[in-house]
Amino acid sequence: MVLLRNTDKKPDAAIEMLKQAVISEAAGKWNESFDNEYPKHGFGIAELAPYHLQSGGAGWGNSNFWSVSIAATTTWQDWINITMTDAVYAINTGLFNREATPITTHMRVRAGGEDMPTMNIEQMATLDIARVFYEKPYAVRASDPYTVRVKADNTGIERLGLLGYAIARRPYLIREG
Repeated sequence: MVLLRNTDKKPDAAIEMLKQAVISEAAGKWNESFDNEYPKHGFGIAELAPYHLQSGGAGWGNSNFWSVSIAATTTWQDWINITMTDAVYAINTGLFNREATPITTHMRVRAGGEDMPTMNIEQMATLDIARVFYEKPYAVRASDPYTVRVKADNTGIERLGLLGYAIARRPYLIREG
């Protein structure tokens, strides 16, 4: 996957096309209408948060903030490994890293039964940027398996997170994380 380093090159058209495709699919699946950011009825959209990536109430982390815990260096490990609930779609548009000295070097995604190319995210530290966008954003459908694996050059906790959107039914969007 290609990382766009300059935020002025954010792929707005690709993101908007993907959002519209997911909204259309969700409307058919849930037989409800899209009601934008503050849905009173039907379903809506929100910024992607860690608690959106939970399955049946069980999350992949022990908190509701973005982080990855690296247990061993230079080996691949699961960061996120869930089956999405049927109440939410996730649209991933990029990633961010809040650390002054990042340790995660690579990321591999498997979404919707498809393996995506390995990403070298080590470049983020050398370019002194906190976020990057994917040239081609992707969606994780409701009820689909989703795995993100990471590799790092050191152990520890890193404030790494995903950028994007959650398209979800109203009860899922209004709950507290």
